[in-house]
Amino acid sequence: MATQYGALSYSSQSQSPARVMTRVMGEARRVLLGALVTAAVVAVMSAVGWVALLALTVTVPFATIVVALALVIRHFRQDRRALA
Repeated sequence: MATQYGALSYSSQSQSPARVMTRVMGEARRVLLGALVTAAVVAVMSAVGWVALLALTVTVPFATIVVALALVIRHFRQDRRALA
């Protein structure tokens, strides 16, 4: 007679319930470990995403200011040459 627990099935003649429970616990540990690893990867990627977003919010305005200053300096240099 075959009995089924979720994805695990066993025959009562070939495996004892204790052995099946050991297999079930091992499978549960693997599922839990997979869930923890997935959560850790998501947390790390989220942190990396936040750092990248923060870097962009700092870098883009700074780069805009630097480019604007360079254009202003270039403009005034051309004006001085034109006046000279």
